[in-house]
Amino acid sequence: MDEIIDYEKTISSFPKPLQLPFNNNNIVFQQVTAATVGACITSLFTTPFDVVKNRIQVGGVTSTNLKAYGNSYSSTQTLSTLIRKEGLKSLWRGLPISCFLQVPSSGIYYALYDHLKGKLEYLGPGITPLLSGCISRTVTVTVCSPIEYLRTNIQTSVGNTKILRDFKVQQLARGLVATIWRDVPFSGIYWLTYETFKRRLMLGSKDSNIFLMNFISGAFAGIMAALCTQPFDVIKTRIQARNAKQYNMIEVSKTLLKEDGWKGFTRGLGPRCLKVAPACAIMISTYEVIKTLFQSNYTNN
Repeated sequence: MDEIIDYEKTISSFPKPLQLPFNNNNIVFQQVTAATVGACITSLFTTPFDVVKNRIQVGGVTSTNLKAYGNSYSSTQTLSTLIRKEGLKSLWRGLPISCFLQVPSSGIYYALYDHLKGKLEYLGPGITPLLSGCISRTVTVTVCSPIEYLRTNIQTSVGNTKILRDFKVQQLARGLVATIWRDVPFSGIYWLTYETFKRRLMLGSKDSNIFLMNFISGAFAGIMAALCTQPFDVIKTRIQARNAKQYNMIEVSKTLLKEDGWKGFTRGLGPRCLKVAPACAIMISTYEVIKTLFQSNYTNN
């Protein structure tokens, strides 16, 4: 008599295939990975603008070499002086720590924003991105401020200065308040502008090129947010700069007014916009594309 085979029991006894993190249960993994890859690509292309901006904002260089660099608002003059005195590689000063910063920073920021956006959707298309952006950035800045301090310190130093030689742990919190004043409003304005502009582009265009719409919306939103928060960026850089003498926002503001008037708060606006526009465009586009690839991979499997 033939033996009756229980196929369901037999199949269930087979070893289960390796579960890769490409399913909907691992959405946080997808978001963190997408954000990290996008941020590292962005850092590679935009670090030179950041270095030039920081040098302009601290009045050239905060060291004994200050007179050699001048006290110029000119991006081209600062750029040429940097290359002439420190070489082309100085434009990527702080790149390794920038990439290191992006792993926790972008991962926390974008994953938390997407989560809050879903939870707060009932507040409407205006309040939801604004509030989600502010909350997610506050958490991110608080966690990652020490690394941001080190990056700014490196980018405003001259030559092969050993940053860690004179480093003190208590310095890591320097500029945290100024960073929050810059980044939290920036994030709220950015996401509100991005979501609104993107929605209007999608409604008014027959073209379904989502990548292009993300790219344009990201660049436009980044510029708007940068223009609104520029004074806080100058103050934050001054506080976290190498050999900074003042660490209080009010004291730094008074010094800026005394030295340059209200114009001082616009220092580095040009290179900052040149950095922020492509940075936001590349970041959000890459982030959305990689998330889509994860979802496509899951669907095909």
